[in-house]
Amino acid sequence: MANLTGLTITPFSENEIARHGFTHKIVVDYTGVATMTSGTLQAIFPGNALGATSSTFSAGFRVERCVVNVATAFTFAPGTLVAIIGDDGDDDRLFASTTIKTAAYVENAIATKPVTYNAANTIDLIVTAGAGALTSVTAGSLEVYLAITDLAALRTGVAS
Repeated sequence: MANLTGLTITPFSENEIARHGFTHKIVVDYTGVATMTSGTLQAIFPGNALGATSSTFSAGFRVERCVVNVATAFTFAPGTLVAIIGDDGDDDRLFASTTIKTAAYVENAIATKPVTYNAANTIDLIVTAGAGALTSVTAGSLEVYLAITDLAALRTGVAS
């Protein structure tokens, strides 16, 4: 598990994966969101910290599913507050825009899932404020559940 300011990444055990199908849980709390720039990509997986771009997953990763749970509604008085999840090629490739000011479990159908990455990349979060600065966020917690397969690890041998 990685414990970082505003960001926690937890890989699930084999038993948990078999039970619910997700491989990772990423939690982004309000302290992390408050450091973001509205409308700007922020790497959240595999990432060393919010905004880190030096850590990537390698080519051959496949994202099967992405589900979001706004575990604690974000407190943001100035206006709307939405989140999307994708990558640098398509910012909402994995999860289209959803409000994070209301606690809810949300799964939306994105036509491009599953997504196979043929080059190293990151999973990115964009939080956009309709008005005001994200520094005004005072509470909230967003959980992102990912089902990821390392296709390169599926290889069982080398052709002779």
